[in-house]
Amino acid sequence: MNLVDLTVTEIKQGWHETAEAYICNTCEATFAKDQVFPEDDKFYPAATMIQRHLAASHPNAVADLIRTDNKYNTLTARQRDLLLAFAQGHKDATIAEKMGVAAATVRHQKFTFREKAKQAKLYLAIYEQVFNQPAPVEQLVTFPEQPGKKDARFTMTTAEYDELVTKYFTSVNPLTLTRWPRHQKAILAILKRVSQTLPMTQHLTEVELTAKLKPIYADFPLLRRYLVDYGFLKRTASGSEYWRNLDDKEQQMNRKEIIQNYKAAPTYYGVIQIKNNQNGKTFIDVARNLHNRWGYYQTNLNENFYHDTALQADWNALGADAFTYSVLWKADTADVDNLRQTLKDLKAKWLEKCQPAYN
Repeated sequence: MNLVDLTVTEIKQGWHETAEAYICNTCEATFAKDQVFPEDDKFYPAATMIQRHLAASHPNAVADLIRTDNKYNTLTARQRDLLLAFAQGHKDATIAEKMGVAAATVRHQKFTFREKAKQAKLYLAIYEQVFNQPAPVEQLVTFPEQPGKKDARFTMTTAEYDELVTKYFTSVNPLTLTRWPRHQKAILAILKRVSQTLPMTQHLTEVELTAKLKPIYADFPLLRRYLVDYGFLKRTASGSEYWRNLDDKEQQMNRKEIIQNYKAAPTYYGVIQIKNNQNGKTFIDVARNLHNRWGYYQTNLNENFYHDTALQADWNALGADAFTYSVLWKADTADVDNLRQTLKDLKAKWLEKCQPAYN
C-alpha cells in the first residue's frame, strides 16, 4: 500500500475504508463490512475488528510510521530517533542525556518540528484549494419559453454562444449580421444576441422595431419573423405592437432593476384630483406617495370600497372611463420634516381653494 495515496487521516489512523471493507495500511488485512469476525469466543463487526487487529498486530504503529521507507519520508536518522523518543513520552533532559546533546538542542529541534508541521499544513491547504477544486460547471444560455419539448438545439453553453456570435456578427457595436446561418443552433444564438438590443419592457410599433432591426440585417422582415416564431418577441394579433419575451434570467434581472429604480427614485407627496367629465364634479385628496396612486383609487372604486359615497355612486353609474385623474401639486418628501401635519394643512388649503363637489 502506497501511503501517499491515502488521506492524512487514513495515514494517522492506520487503516482506510472502501465501499466493501476496512483495510490495514501496513499488512493490507481486509475486513469485509458484510461479515462478522470471531475472536475470543465473540463476534465482532468489521469496524471493530480493524481496531482490534491494529492493537494486536501493529502495537508500534507510530514507530513504524516514523521508520517508513519511502522517498517522501525525508527525516534523517537523528530526527527519527528524536521523534521516537518524543512519541514514547521521554522528557527533554532524558533525551538529551541519552543522545549526548544539550537539552536546549532538543528543545530547538522540537520547535523546528512544530514549525515544519505548520508549513506543511498551510502548503497542503493551498495545494488542495488550487488543484482539488471541482471542475467548473458549464453555464448554459437561457432562452424564452418554447411551445412543446425543447430539443438539443436549446442546450447551448456560453462558450458555444460566444463562438457563434463572433462567427456571424462582423461588429457588435453597432451590431451587424454578416449572413443568415443554416444551422438551427446558430440561428438561436443570433436571435438571442439581436433580442438583447431591444428594450426589456418597452412596447414597439412595427415602424420602431424596423428601425432597430434594419441596421443589423438587410433582410429585417426575415429577422423579425424568426424573432417572433422562436419566442424572442411577442406581438399583438394585429401586429401593431411588439415586445421582448424575457427568459427566466432576464425576468429576474428586470425585477431587480425595477425594485432598484423604485428605491432610488425620489418619493413625491402632493395633491390629486379625480374629475367627473360628464358633470364637472371633482374630488380632491392628498397622498404621502404619489407613485401609482391612481391605481389605488381605481381598485377601491371598482370594488365599491371607497368612503366617499357620492363619488362611489357616480363611479358605479358612469364607469371608470367617465373620470380623469391628475396631480395638481407635488413636492419631494425629503424636503419635509413633519409629513403628516404638512398633508393635513395641504388638504385644508386645496379644499378651500377648489371647493370640490364630492368632498
